[in-house]
Amino acid sequence: MFANFLVRPPVPPKPTVVKHSDRSATLQWAQYASSAAHQPIIRFSILVAKTEDGSLRVVSTPDNRTTIKIDGLWPNTRYSFSVRAENAVGESAFGAEAAFRTVGQAPRTAPKITSLTNGTTPFCVELSWDFPELEKEITPIVGFRIMIHRVGTGALREWYVKGNKVRAQTLCTLEAYADYVLTIEADNGFGYSPGETMPFRTDESAPDDPPQLIQIRPVVRGEALYLTWREPSRPNGIVTDYVIYFKDIPSKREMSRLSLSVSPNEPSKAFAYNLTKLLPTTRYKIQLAAATSKGEGMRSEALLADTDYSASRETPAVTNLSFSCDNSLLTLQWTIVPSAIPTGANANFRINLLSSLGQSRIFNVSASETSQKLFIDKVQQSERISLTILATVQSRADPTIWLDGPSSAPAHFVLLAAGWKCHFRSTACPQALSLSKTTICEHFATHSINTQQLFGGQQADQQRGDANGPFVFLIFGAAITLAISVLFTCILRRRCFLFKAFLRHKKDKKNHQKRGPLLAEKGHHIRHKGAESTSLVQRGTNGVQDSVVLPPITVPNGAAGTHTLNSSNNIFSGAETTNSGDASCCDGPEDGDDDEPEELLGMNDGRAATTTVSVLHFDAYFEEMSANANAGFKRQFKELELDTLAMLEREQAAASVSENCAKMMPSSCVNGIMSNNEGEKFKNRYVDVIALPRKSRIQLGDRKGCRQHYINANYVDSCDVKRAYIATQAPLPHTFADFWAMVWQERSNVLVALTNMVESGMKKCDQYWPNCTGDFVQADDFRITLNAQRTNSIFTHRVLQLTKTASSNGKGDDIERTVHQLHFMAWPDHGVPDSPFPLLHFINYVAELIQCPTATAFSANVNGTLAIAAESAPCVVHCSAGLGRSGAFILIDSLRRHLLSCDRIDVVDQLRRIRRQRAQLVQTLEQFIFCHEVLRHLVANGITRQPRTHFANYVRFLLSQRTPAGQRRIRAQFVDLLSCPHRPQQCAPPTAQCVPLPGYHRTNEFLLCFGMPAEREEQVWHKLWQCACQAIVLLDSCSDGQTQFDVPSQFTETDQNGAIKTINLIKTDNIHIHLRRDDGKELFIRLHRIHSTALLHNPWLQIERLQCELQDQHRGQLAVLELGTAVPSAVPFLFCVFQSAACQLEQESAVDVLLWLALYRHAVCGCWTEQTEVELVYRKVLELVELQKTLC
Repeated sequence: MFANFLVRPPVPPKPTVVKHSDRSATLQWAQYASSAAHQPIIRFSILVAKTEDGSLRVVSTPDNRTTIKIDGLWPNTRYSFSVRAENAVGESAFGAEAAFRTVGQAPRTAPKITSLTNGTTPFCVELSWDFPELEKEITPIVGFRIMIHRVGTGALREWYVKGNKVRAQTLCTLEAYADYVLTIEADNGFGYSPGETMPFRTDESAPDDPPQLIQIRPVVRGEALYLTWREPSRPNGIVTDYVIYFKDIPSKREMSRLSLSVSPNEPSKAFAYNLTKLLPTTRYKIQLAAATSKGEGMRSEALLADTDYSASRETPAVTNLSFSCDNSLLTLQWTIVPSAIPTGANANFRINLLSSLGQSRIFNVSASETSQKLFIDKVQQSERISLTILATVQSRADPTIWLDGPSSAPAHFVLLAAGWKCHFRSTACPQALSLSKTTICEHFATHSINTQQLFGGQQADQQRGDANGPFVFLIFGAAITLAISVLFTCILRRRCFLFKAFLRHKKDKKNHQKRGPLLAEKGHHIRHKGAESTSLVQRGTNGVQDSVVLPPITVPNGAAGTHTLNSSNNIFSGAETTNSGDASCCDGPEDGDDDEPEELLGMNDGRAATTTVSVLHFDAYFEEMSANANAGFKRQFKELELDTLAMLEREQAAASVSENCAKMMPSSCVNGIMSNNEGEKFKNRYVDVIALPRKSRIQLGDRKGCRQHYINANYVDSCDVKRAYIATQAPLPHTFADFWAMVWQERSNVLVALTNMVESGMKKCDQYWPNCTGDFVQADDFRITLNAQRTNSIFTHRVLQLTKTASSNGKGDDIERTVHQLHFMAWPDHGVPDSPFPLLHFINYVAELIQCPTATAFSANVNGTLAIAAESAPCVVHCSAGLGRSGAFILIDSLRRHLLSCDRIDVVDQLRRIRRQRAQLVQTLEQFIFCHEVLRHLVANGITRQPRTHFANYVRFLLSQRTPAGQRRIRAQFVDLLSCPHRPQQCAPPTAQCVPLPGYHRTNEFLLCFGMPAEREEQVWHKLWQCACQAIVLLDSCSDGQTQFDVPSQFTETDQNGAIKTINLIKTDNIHIHLRRDDGKELFIRLHRIHSTALLHNPWLQIERLQCELQDQHRGQLAVLELGTAVPSAVPFLFCVFQSAACQLEQESAVDVLLWLALYRHAVCGCWTEQTEVELVYRKVLELVELQKTLC
């Protein structure tokens, strides 16, 4: 028998630091093999040695575990750790040491700013500071980080100052007279200290820009010019003076200088001045400049302006006043000094005739006539006539005003006999040689002319006229009463909806009785004499409207039918609407709050609608505004920005600004406006974007007894309906409950999201919905459940169930509603989408859902109860800030709605109106132009997304109807597809180039490759390998369909590190290809060959076979390659259109053919070359629709 005995354990292995912080370290060491004589190990002890001062301490584990956390360490300090083991016999020696340095700790106190002053220039500031107080264990400072934020814009500048001895820095390249917030932080190599913050304003400087929107117009009578302007966009300080430089063009002298002082407390940004003591009928050159206390800024561009004409100072002289008995005409001739009429002026001679018979006549003769002569008829024998002449000039300043010169002396005439002998008396007889032998002219002696004698009979006539005075007054009064009645009736027809409806009902009833019904019994197209072709309506056997044959503008109207508008010449009007010339088509809404101060686009406020455009002229209007680098759009957008600025200034005047904000950071307010409520500030995603104006803000009701009314959201009107939208910011995590409370309160059932979660590395939106189907998230009183979700290459449609829990509604049970979220993800912040067609498709999809939540096949198939909100429930729209993209969506959609009942729109006026409900909607000029581009395509093509039930009528419409220009609709679409949207133009890709194309499911669903010549086949295969294509569709145009397809035995690629790797062909046959890279990565590709003729004859059979053969391979990027042709054709693009349209029709029960045609044109200009290609697509999609009807 052997006795059991124990010995001390061996030395443990060296420990390893597995986790650490600035004041702790976690050690771990390996289990080591030992004999039974060493077991069991009771505990381990760790020797902690501080290298710098040699201090030691021992820490033991509570048991035999091989890991321990050592606390109480100093930051940025070197330590060594060693382990020993202990059993019942004793302890081993400490093992090998593990050296380790703890992490340093960032400074805990901020540096102190001692001074911050303006520098030697307005663009610099001088900063000095003191070092922060550091604890003993904190590592010394190695540098300072200085950050300057521009208040209002969020722009950031950053400086880093190295060294621990620097205590001052000059910071330059700032803007003059701008508000900033400076933050300085200390750095010790392990992090930054808290920041010391100080607001400041840079010094004034001379303005960078001249005054804006300078306008000059002449003043009547020619001695002054009226100037108006606005403050420079960058005044760089308080403008103290405006300087006007002017000179007349003929003069060679220097320009005169006139300085105008501005009142120190002048709040207005718009100014006007009457520049007097100028020469009439003279062209002046004028420049304006603004000045601050630091100097005068740059002058504006030279403007030319003409002063008004002056009245003539010369008197016409009568040279001939005679009578011809042959034609019974009185001839008047006169002369005037040629210089009396200004060159280029519109001038007349006015002749006043006064007769002894009590009649007076006025004649106007153009001064441009070569002969200054007038023939007067109806002259009676013994009638005494007096004539005066004056020159009158039309004012250049006001064309309604004529400037009269001095009148000539009266010329007198009396016809004594008009028989075979012509005898008259005149003050201006012609020369004797010009008179016939039977004509006698006697001169009036000036002293013998007696006015009483000459016009004695006029007094008697006047007395007779006075006797008829009451009768004339009665007739005049009746005429005035009639005119007022007509005017009042016109006002009622335009303003009063009830009266207008009554008149329209009478008119419709009368027209119906006169013309008979407009609709055919079996849906045949009808045309009446003198009328446009009407909409085509199909009716069921019971007389109820079943469907409407497509007009291009189609809006679902519930399950009962569809509201349709169409005519052959105007796709926005039809038999169901009033005539386009009738003002009633643009009248105001039938519903809405009467107390809203803002009017709608359809309500005529009596102002000149200079930007109202008919749909027939919208394309020409777009071209005109786009000319000269979008000069027209730039001018309009600048005026809108100034209008918004004026609105915010009025808001500032009405609001009380926080005293602290005014003292510390006066420009941290948005244009001088910021909420005084800290709780409201906390709810804004961006500090410079708040819900303005206040009158259109959403006011939330109380929840749980708390009055939390503010949310960054505003009501926005459409053209015809008040509060049709809610524009809001993307909700923050702490405002999710407010957001859903607003949706619940306003009974909204459609949410439109126009932003991604993260854009350009910055968070733009927080996810306020669940991730997976069936999951839910809780936001205070609300539970949000994701019932269903469908994603395509353009947008995502989510069906959410919004539940107000029983604990909060006071009714003892949960209340549920269905909310649809439409998420468009292809719109960059402050930018625009690449093409307008996906957005148009998205807007039409949203419109269908708003009109009827079960309109789409997806929403109709979702299980659960659909709570349909009231028609007046607003659509909630948000991007990130709720301004740019949200405003563009609202502007386009509101005008789309307006076009359903009116044939003209005013984009500028509608944007001005909605900006008065949420400031800065449509933030950038690029977005403003993009809205016009989208509307241009909408006006040209109508609503191209068509449900399956209407598609046949839509195709017939395209093939048979014509535009106002006489083109067939299908031809107009093709001509538009021929245009290239790229600048510079991008032509069809060269041979062997691969182009990604979007499909219904993904934005890069197809990879289109054009030919494979031997010298370029490696580029194509490199692209196929890079995209990991698992399937290739070979479109063979050869007659036998057996064009050889070669696969290289080997090709190379270069990875990110520059290493060249070889890909080898392992196996190939007619169906499969197997590739392997030298590092072992493999790619299996399946081939599918389709004859081009078979595809064009029956594309749906070929696509169905393709889906069955490829199975799961089509989930990746599908490569499409054309064989057997030297020149790329449209066949690969047709294949992609067929595939995308079929998937869309299957998923949505609707299809938008133009969407895919335009997207592929946008990717490759010139992909469509023949109109027959476009017609083929429509006809084949129609065959698929009819085939699906047969199968169903």
